[in-house]
Amino acid sequence: MQIVITIPDSKKDAVIDAFASQYRYEDTVDGEPNPQTKGVFALDRVKEFIKNTYVAAQVEVDQVAKRATIEAAKTEMDALTVE
Repeated sequence: MQIVITIPDSKKDAVIDAFASQYRYEDTVDGEPNPQTKGVFALDRVKEFIKNTYVAAQVEVDQVAKRATIEAAKTEMDALTVE
């Protein structure tokens, strides 16, 4: 799968600056110019968002499966008697 995001040239810098601001891009790192450009930083944040969204969905799937397993185990044990 390929995802393509097209930003109008007239808005490109504003979008990059918005990502830099929202995700706290630092112009300098340890007193030196940041070797990562704002544009690369913005792309990395988009990739991070996609990854985090996928991971969160997988955790939710696992939680649903876990709840179903717990309920099934409880049902299986309903006939348990201790004397």
